[in-house]
Amino acid sequence: MEQIAFTTRHAARVGRRGLLAVGLLVLGALPALARDWQVSDTAGLARIGAKLEPGDTVLIAPGDYDALDLRGLTGREDAPITFRSADPGNRAVIAQMNLREVSHVVIEAVTFDYRYTEGDRSNFRPFQVFTTRDLTIRNALFDGDLAPADPDLIEQGPLPTAFGLAVRASTGITVERSEFRRFYRGAIFTDCTDLVVVANDIHDMRMDGLNFAQIERAEIANNHIHDFRRAVASGDHADMIQFWTAGTERPSRDIAITNNLLNSGEGGFTQSILMRNELVDRGKAGAEMFYRNVEISGNVIINAHLHGITVGEAEGVKIANNTLIHDVYSEGEKRDPVLWIPQIRVARDARAVEIARNAVSEIAGPAGQPDWKLRDNLLIQDITPQRASYYDQLFVAARTGAPREIMNYAYLPGGALAGSGIGAPMLDILGGPDAFQPVMRFARSDGGGTTLQFDASESVLPEGVAPAEVAYRWGIDGQTSLEGAQVPVGFRMPGRHKVTLSLTLPDGRSAQSSGYVMVRDDRILSYDPELGRVISHAGAQPEALDSIPLSPGALEFGLGGGAVVIPREMVAPLYGADRFALHMKLRAVGDYKSAGELLRLHQSLIVRVTGRGTFEVEFWPESGQRLFLRTKRVPIYDGKWHDITFRYASEDSRFEVLSGEEVIGKGSVSGRLKPMEYWGLALGNPFGKGSFHGEIEALDLTASRPAVSGAMR
Repeated sequence: MEQIAFTTRHAARVGRRGLLAVGLLVLGALPALARDWQVSDTAGLARIGAKLEPGDTVLIAPGDYDALDLRGLTGREDAPITFRSADPGNRAVIAQMNLREVSHVVIEAVTFDYRYTEGDRSNFRPFQVFTTRDLTIRNALFDGDLAPADPDLIEQGPLPTAFGLAVRASTGITVERSEFRRFYRGAIFTDCTDLVVVANDIHDMRMDGLNFAQIERAEIANNHIHDFRRAVASGDHADMIQFWTAGTERPSRDIAITNNLLNSGEGGFTQSILMRNELVDRGKAGAEMFYRNVEISGNVIINAHLHGITVGEAEGVKIANNTLIHDVYSEGEKRDPVLWIPQIRVARDARAVEIARNAVSEIAGPAGQPDWKLRDNLLIQDITPQRASYYDQLFVAARTGAPREIMNYAYLPGGALAGSGIGAPMLDILGGPDAFQPVMRFARSDGGGTTLQFDASESVLPEGVAPAEVAYRWGIDGQTSLEGAQVPVGFRMPGRHKVTLSLTLPDGRSAQSSGYVMVRDDRILSYDPELGRVISHAGAQPEALDSIPLSPGALEFGLGGGAVVIPREMVAPLYGADRFALHMKLRAVGDYKSAGELLRLHQSLIVRVTGRGTFEVEFWPESGQRLFLRTKRVPIYDGKWHDITFRYASEDSRFEVLSGEEVIGKGSVSGRLKPMEYWGLALGNPFGKGSFHGEIEALDLTASRPAVSGAMR
């Protein structure tokens, strides 16, 4: 049975633009009577629209409702019609929404709950708004659902589906302080004007957070978009905020994207702010379709894709005071620093562009355009500790901190960002005499291996508090507890470990921070002569190279044995390492005619053995430096075993070749090894040209990176 009740009240109120509806009062007349309607079932909600007048409020009782379907409902600017849950602590739950030709309506404190039904497509729109004016959705929850994965993605399990909110051909739309979760796309706005999308929480999307096409006058501010539930293997091009021109007739214009926090967290990588102009860059339109008057400022982007802020062809672009940080926890499988580090990128044909006071790894697009202004940007990096603007010099714990704790990205007092006016102001929060923040640093111990040095000496303490007065307590994986500002920690097992640092001041105040360390066993490869197998230690379990015949004893390569090629995945920790050591127990098969290429890491390291018994080394790390050295002679063709070691340490700028304990050649070069590309490590020449003909009885390869990484590898 339909259940509707109402009470009356005066309707004088503040309108959308802050104008008081006091005209009747000035004239001495009574204000209009507004009514509070109460509905408690689907039938009542379906029929209430015909009874409503400007200023009325519909209080929806707790329970499930099939739909909110409003057509032609009209309030007034100074007296909108409001729909809200009668009990905000026990909200009304609405399964579908369809608004058409509605004006001056407010919807607040309700839950829009989509439930997947077999056959629903990923672009299904359960909550739609068409040709509507002056609509506010406030403090709502858009709750999505999961659909069974496609057969090709079955290992990922059920995935988010449907669109959270779809708005088309409307004006004066405000969506604020609402939550969107578990959808294919969070919200999509098409052919709209005067949009306000502010202070929303958007997460667990499969594809996109916010989409916009053919938009005029939009404020997108103070939103938190984070932790997507990606289907990376599907090829989805996920974006947190995306604009496009494909299929539109007018360009978007007068857009402000400000003070948003876009954080991939521990979810899959996404593009962050992408405004590609497809019609122009495909040659289907000209300057008439350039975006107009775009401001992107004050945003924090923590992600793992080079499209941090990307703007296509546009006229009037301001990109200012943004901070773009690399999130190692969201990287894809392929190790590629260029792809995984967010950049600012603007189409070179864009006009009247200002890029100022940003903290970012790279800015692409400026090429001497006379109407571009590029100033006061700081290029930051997390690749090389010895170079300027390394993350540990700038942030509390941007490399290894738990990514959902925003304080890990706060500007470190005394660093180049704190108080500088560069980057997003929302991270400049540790100034002042009362600033208090634990700061964790991790480094390898001198002995290497799985022992790390924990260091809290850079923690930010309130003015007047001496470090010696502070109690430092470390927790590891929720169990181990250690005390001290600087402590060595030995790990039994490699892998990723959660670390928590708690600080307590003499007056009892305390603060805590958490992060991760990736502990690696330095071993990468070994050779087991009893099995006749090369063994990789790069993964969780040792793995044998099975491309060579099982033959216990020494391993022959070159000439009749051919090159032994070890796939790149089996030596993955070598890529990007800042030090390595490769030891071989080696002998030649035959005389000087056995000379040739001993080993190759293509485009990084090549070692040849000459007919005279010297070793020639070519080595070129990621820094761009190049080393060529020739060693002293070794009697390699005497038929005996020789212990040969190649070792490199970037921090010492040293590459050495040893025969036994004797250094027979050395050179100066620095920089990390290049990232993984297409080639693995080969004994002999993998291209069938002039391999050294020899045998190995032992092979040991170890490598390490500049300290420890937060990424799971």
